[in-house]
Amino acid sequence: TTLKADQVLFRAAAPGGTTLAGDADFISARVADDVITAGGVGRVSAVSLDRLLNGRSVAGRPFVGETAHGMRGGSTTGDMETMFQLIHLRFTEPRADPTAFAAMRAQALALLQNQGASPDFAFDDALGAALSGNHPRRRPETTESVAQWNLERSLAFYKARFADAANFTFVF
Repeated sequence: TTLKADQVLFRAAAPGGTTLAGDADFISARVADDVITAGGVGRVSAVSLDRLLNGRSVAGRPFVGETAHGMRGGSTTGDMETMFQLIHLRFTEPRADPTAFAAMRAQALALLQNQGASPDFAFDDALGAALSGNHPRRRPETTESVAQWNLERSLAFYKARFADAANFTFVF
């Protein structure tokens, strides 16, 4: 960029997102990007991946939105090869880690418990439900929805969306 001469940013996007998930898989699809990121890549856990990338300026994180899914990140010009390797691994070897998944779930439940004590949260929740007609795909995360998270379904949804990079538009 003109702000950082040594910085390369990228974004890859494809149409679809959670609109491609059936109702039974929607909740797991909604968290698939976080589940996969928490798992790492290939045989490497997220913690080990962070150690391997220590000292490098490399990022490549998937996202799953309502109507699109993709990846974003960047690197320095000197770390571009590593960035491309990470992008490749995010597409070809996503990893779902049961331990990281359990920690993610516990963290979400703790956060929801704290939010439930806030009058502002209760108001926003009621307003959102009224405006969306309480549509299942518009409901905020709850302890009941977190209980429905499924590691295998999240991984399957992610793999189906990221199995082929041919429908992605990459911008660097």
